[in-house]
Amino acid sequence: MKTLFTVTLFTVSLLLAGCATRDDVNRFKMQLDYLEASNASLEQQLNQLDSLVRIQNKLIRSMHAEQLNYLVLLQEEIQMVEGILRESGHQVSSLSGKIENIREDIIRNKRALVDSTLPDSLRDTSNYMDTPNADQVYKTAEMDLAKGNYKLAMVGFNQYLNLLPDGEKADDSQYQIGECLFSQKKYSEAIPEYLKVEAQYPNSEYIPTSLFKIGLCYLEMDNKQMAKKFFNAIVKSHGLSDEATLAKEKLKEL
Repeated sequence: MKTLFTVTLFTVSLLLAGCATRDDVNRFKMQLDYLEASNASLEQQLNQLDSLVRIQNKLIRSMHAEQLNYLVLLQEEIQMVEGILRESGHQVSSLSGKIENIREDIIRNKRALVDSTLPDSLRDTSNYMDTPNADQVYKTAEMDLAKGNYKLAMVGFNQYLNLLPDGEKADDSQYQIGECLFSQKKYSEAIPEYLKVEAQYPNSEYIPTSLFKIGLCYLEMDNKQMAKKFFNAIVKSHGLSDEATLAKEKLKEL
C-alpha cells in the first residue's frame, strides 16, 4: 500500500512538472494497475490464511476435547477393573505396577494435551485435575442410572467409592451398584453387592432395602427358601421399616 502511494505521488509530481511523456504516463499507469492487482491478490490470500487458521484452531480444540474425554473414560475403566479384581479376591500385586504405569501415562497425556493446544497465557491445568471431583462423579452416575445407562452408572458409583470409600454417599453408591445389576436382571451378581451395604456400612439406612432386594433376587432365581430367609430377616431386624411390611406381604404369597 505504501509502494502504491509512492508511485502515485511520483506520477502526479511528474505530470505537474510537465516533464512526463505519454509513454511515461502509460507506463506508470500500468505499474499502478499491477500494484493494485497485487495488493488485491495479497489481501485475498491473507483472508484465506485467516480462515484456514480459524478452521485449524477449531479442529484442534475439538480433537483436544475428544482425546481428553477418551482418557478420562479409560482411567475410569482401569479403576473399575482394579476394583473388580480386588473384590473378587484375585491377587493383583503383579498387575498393580502395570496399572499404576498406565494411570501415570494417562495423566501425562492429559497434561500434554493441555500444554500443546493452548497458548502460554491460557494454560491452566486446574480444570484438568488428576483426581475428579467425587460429588460430580456421583451426580453423573445418578444421571446415568436415571437414563438407564447402567454400565456407565456402575463405573461412576465404583469410582466414587474408590475416591471416597467412607464418603457421605458411599453406602448409597454401593446400594446403587446392586440396583444397576438388578435392573439388568443380573440377580446373582446383584446379591453380593447388596450384601456389602450391611457388611461395610452397618449404620446405613439402605440396609432394609438391600435385604429386601436380595429376597427379590432369590425369587427371580426361583429360590424361594433363600427368599423367605431374607424376608424373615427384615421382619425380625427391621420390623418398623416399610420394607418389613413389603416382606410380610411377600411371605404370605410364598
